[in-house]
Amino acid sequence: MRRISVISFAAMFFVVFTVVLAGCVAQTSTSQAQISTFTQITAASTPNPSDTPASNQGLFTNLSKIKSTVVYAVKSSAGLITFTNGGGPDVADLVSIDIAIDSDVPTIKLGPNEGSKITFQGNSGKENHIIVIGTFKDGYRQYILNTYV
Repeated sequence: MRRISVISFAAMFFVVFTVVLAGCVAQTSTSQAQISTFTQITAASTPNPSDTPASNQGLFTNLSKIKSTVVYAVKSSAGLITFTNGGGPDVADLVSIDIAIDSDVPTIKLGPNEGSKITFQGNSGKENHIIVIGTFKDGYRQYILNTYV
């Protein structure tokens, strides 16, 4: 009797192990197939704006490419804030850089050339809200930096 129960237990363990293993393998294969199918659908369904009639473009007719430039703001312990134009792929298209400190009205101009610097006295006892807006040759204006220092 004891011998039969050991064999039954071993057989039952083997069957359960095989079913669990088969379920894991099958689930992984299905997931990979779903990911692959999703990628193919996403790539194939990306609309080309030139193929869409003007009446169907809606809000997407005036979108511009996001420009890529960097401005660094570093505050010293004395409250001096130094702004540096760090450049970027679109720095050649910059016309001007306007800086506002603790206000919505830009009061400082930073040169559009990479490496341009300007220092301004901020508050040494509290954080200053910095907003930097770049204007580009095509007239496009974009936030370059919006932070607290």
